[in-house]
Amino acid sequence: AVWGTSGQPAYAAGNAYLDALARRRRAAGRTATAVAWGSWGGGGMVGAEASDLLRRIGLAEMAPELAAEALGQALDRDETHLVVADIDWATFAPVYQLARPRPLLRALAEVAEDETGPVEDTGDLKGKLASLTPAEQQRTLLELVRGQVAVVAGYDNGSAVEPARAFKELGFDSVTAVDLRNRLGAATGLKLPATVAFDHVNPRALAEHLWTRLGGGEAAVPLEAELDRLEAVASALDAAEIDRSRIVVRLQAMVTALHQTQAGTKAADVLHTATTDELFALIDNELGA
Repeated sequence: AVWGTSGQPAYAAGNAYLDALARRRRAAGRTATAVAWGSWGGGGMVGAEASDLLRRIGLAEMAPELAAEALGQALDRDETHLVVADIDWATFAPVYQLARPRPLLRALAEVAEDETGPVEDTGDLKGKLASLTPAEQQRTLLELVRGQVAVVAGYDNGSAVEPARAFKELGFDSVTAVDLRNRLGAATGLKLPATVAFDHVNPRALAEHLWTRLGGGEAAVPLEAELDRLEAVASALDAAEIDRSRIVVRLQAMVTALHQTQAGTKAADVLHTATTDELFALIDNELGA
């Protein structure tokens, strides 16, 4: 009821009703206190799986003694409606605001910080890149991205991360996306958005983006990466979008043109290497002369 939790609409509606009831009673001069609780530790409120998920997004279980003390303070101060939770704002705020800005948090000093993550001195990386060729620079940054992806997504090492595999297929969610942003920001010294893992389709595309941001120039995007990006976009289209964009017709036309180019190239190769007798034979066959 406070900030929205997927999978619990009825529970949220019930909580919102109690919050409204408390305010209504106060408006009528009567007593009421509604507390929106974070999870209590000690078991009985959330299971181990739910507790682990909440901790990952910055909502830790509260010690029951502290939670009971907070309830006492709320009653002593005659509060109407409040939230009592153990929140790691550095973790929770970026994840909560990943899709869009959240007015709910706008007044909190704890989250009124730079939203682009930590930036550290990366002189070693920049010095290393300066001594490499452009191809070596891109390879180094790809290894960096794959290594950090492996850490946040739980792979054994960077070599287990396929460069052309989409981040969503690698198991990324909002939490791992923010974690990757923070790690890459610290490693490169760049200010990166929390959505950087979703703005670039796969580790290779992200490494190319970092290379460009670090002064490598305009990266020539490999054809394979462009095809991966097209495939990812096309797979998300619904029937109406497919019909409206005429993507099937356009792709078929592209395939036909590619076949014609390929056939023309082969014919040109034949003409370039053919003997005189072979050329006359070709004329006889094609023109009926």
